[in-house]
Amino acid sequence: LTPLTLAVALGSKTMVELLLRLRRQVLWSYGPISFVKVPLAELDHRRSRSDPKGLLDVAVEARCTHLMSISIVKHLLDRKWEGNARRGICRIFQKNAVVTIVWLLFLTFSSVHSAHYYRQDCPSGRRALVFVLDAAVATVTTFKVWIELLELATYGVREYFTSTFAMGLENTSALISCACVSIGYAARYSVLLDLARESVSLTALESLGLGTGLLAGWLRSLFYLIGHREFGPSIIMLWEMRLDILRLTSVSLVFLLAFSPALYHFSSSTDGDNSFFAVLHSLFQVSLGDSPGDLWSSYAFPGPYILMVLFQLIVPVALVNTLIAMMSNTYQRVEDSKEEHWLLQRASIMQSIIREMGVESFEDNLDNVYWVEDIDGERFLTYHHEDTSWGRESQGASSDHGDVLAE
Repeated sequence: LTPLTLAVALGSKTMVELLLRLRRQVLWSYGPISFVKVPLAELDHRRSRSDPKGLLDVAVEARCTHLMSISIVKHLLDRKWEGNARRGICRIFQKNAVVTIVWLLFLTFSSVHSAHYYRQDCPSGRRALVFVLDAAVATVTTFKVWIELLELATYGVREYFTSTFAMGLENTSALISCACVSIGYAARYSVLLDLARESVSLTALESLGLGTGLLAGWLRSLFYLIGHREFGPSIIMLWEMRLDILRLTSVSLVFLLAFSPALYHFSSSTDGDNSFFAVLHSLFQVSLGDSPGDLWSSYAFPGPYILMVLFQLIVPVALVNTLIAMMSNTYQRVEDSKEEHWLLQRASIMQSIIREMGVESFEDNLDNVYWVEDIDGERFLTYHHEDTSWGRESQGASSDHGDVLAE
C-alpha cells in the first residue's frame, strides 16, 4: 500500500485530505477561483489487475463511507460516472437497466400466458408469440448465467456476495433469478418437447421456478434505482433500517411463541376446539392490530383474558411504538450522511461495471474518458476549486465544500 491508500485503509479522513491537498496542483487562479489538477495514479486508474489498488478500490473494499465527503473524491465519482459529455458509465448503466426491465416484462408476460401451452384450443398466433418471448428470455438468461458464473469463479464467493449493499443485491438477485428461470423453463419444455410426461411435480416445479425468478428479478430492479441520485439515498435509508426491523421482529416472535402455548393449553382445558396453529395465527393477527375473533369464546375463566390483554399491550402497542422510535433514530443518524452512503454504493457500481467490461474495453471507448493527459501520458483529474475563505480578514485553510465541477 502507498501512504495514500494506507490512510484510506485505516479510515483516517484527516490524513487522506492532507495527502490529496499535497498532490493537488494549481494551474491558474483568479480571486477565489482556481483551476487545479490531481494525478490519477493512486486515486482510481488501474490499467490492469496487477496494478496496485487505488483510493476508490480500497475505500469500497473497506466501506469507508466518511471518505466520500472529500471534495476531490466527489469530483472523481461525478466525472467518472458522466464520462465524456454524459456518455460514460451512466449510459452503460442505463442500457443494462433497459435490458433487464425488458427481460422482466417478457418473462412476466410469458409466465402469465404459460397456461396456453397446455390447451389444445390455444390460438397458434398467441402460442407463437409466447414461444418467441420464451426464446428471447432464454437467450438473455443464458448469457447472464454465463456472466455471473464467470464473475463468481474469477473473484471468489466471498467477494461476490459480501461486497457493498448495491452489488450484493445485484449479484444475489441476478444469480437466483437466472437459476430459477432456467429451472422453470427446463420443466416447461421437458413436457412440451415430449422429453418427460406431464405431471403435477413438473408443473409445480415450473411455477416455483418462474415465480421465484420473477420475485428475485423485480427485486433486482432496485439495484438500478440505487444508481440515480433521486432514488438511491431513499433505498439506502430503507436498507439501514433493516436491523431495527429484525431486532423487533425477533422480540415479537419470542412473545408470540411464549403466549401461544399458554393460551392453547387454557383453550384445551376448557374443551375448546382450537388447534395450536389456530391460536398462533390468531395471536399473529392480534399482533398486527386485528381482533382475536373466536379465540375469546374458548375460555371459561378470566386467566386467559388477562394474558390476551397483556399480549395486546406488549406487542401491538409497546413494541410497535418502540420500532417507530428506533427507526426514527436510525433515520436521523443516516440522514446526515445519506449522500456519502449513496456515493459509496455508486462507486461500487462503477467498479463492478468496469470489472465486467474489462479495463482495456473501458479505456478504448472515448465516451468513458474523464481524464486529461499530459505529453508524458500521465492522467489527471481537473476541476475548478472555490476558496470560500477568500477575501475574509481571517484567512484559514481552504475549504473544499464550495467546489464547482469543471465543464
